[in-house]
Amino acid sequence: MASQEESTLGGGEEDEAVVTSSLEKELLEIWSAVLKRKVTNIHLSFFETGGDSVLAIMVTAKCAEKGLHLKVADMFQHPSVAQLATFLTKSGGFAAVEPPLEGPV
Repeated sequence: MASQEESTLGGGEEDEAVVTSSLEKELLEIWSAVLKRKVTNIHLSFFETGGDSVLAIMVTAKCAEKGLHLKVADMFQHPSVAQLATFLTKSGGFAAVEPPLEGPV
């Protein structure tokens, strides 16, 4: 069984990177779920943390469920949470949560 230190990527004090947005937090949660270990550093490459193309497909599917629109190729071009969050923000690749429409149509 892996120790807590082994099951966390970026868990050391020097490896911590401050999450600056809810989008980065959401991406870290998705990556942690797919990689089956806690990822805490927004600057680590997905592929250097154990990710591969199949897991990248899983990440894009989980992102789509949350209204984040990206392709697997985007993960190769923007491999860290910080880079991917910046890309999604600049490209408009995420849908803001809007309340349902009400009233006559």
